[in-house]
Amino acid sequence: MRQQYAVRSLIIVAGLIFVALAVIVQIIRIQNSEQAKVFLAQGDRYAGEFRMYYPERGEIYDRNGHLLAGNRTVYEVGVSLNEMEHPDSMAFILSTYLGLTYEDVHNKLTTSPEAWEYVVVQDYVGVETVDSLQQLIEQLNDADDPRLNGLAFKAHLQRSYPENALASNVLGFVTRDGGSQIPASWKPGRFLDK
Repeated sequence: MRQQYAVRSLIIVAGLIFVALAVIVQIIRIQNSEQAKVFLAQGDRYAGEFRMYYPERGEIYDRNGHLLAGNRTVYEVGVSLNEMEHPDSMAFILSTYLGLTYEDVHNKLTTSPEAWEYVVVQDYVGVETVDSLQQLIEQLNDADDPRLNGLAFKAHLQRSYPENALASNVLGFVTRDGGSQIPASWKPGRFLDK
């Protein structure tokens, strides 16, 4: 009787070993097939870097359709240090257009750590200023002048309040860094004053 169980056990063990070897052979065959190469090529499509995207804040209107709080496009003006060729010219032009001192801009461009590849010169720059700088870049590129090589603009949204302090006690204000604050025009208890 025990011999009968031993034979059955050997048959089951042999079957399990055969299934395990078949699974290993199938894994190796799949990894070396033509379809595996196609899937690996498709995987490169999804390789990349992670970026944080902040959604656009909603617009707030009064009951008559007047905008109380909205968004406007502003730019971060920065310089790619690897592409910059003339820091003195870049500092002079940016200080003129951005309203900064030459020394401040020049220090940002020349005294940054060597590991840095990109330096933000100024953030929250208006559309008109960026348009003027882009026109200057086009003119210099047409003349093969490398003075503004490496200048970059990154657009983002800033909260705007077209009606200024109207309904500020209800809306509140959002600062440039995204934090909220109570506007200076609103004073606690002002409605209780006579």
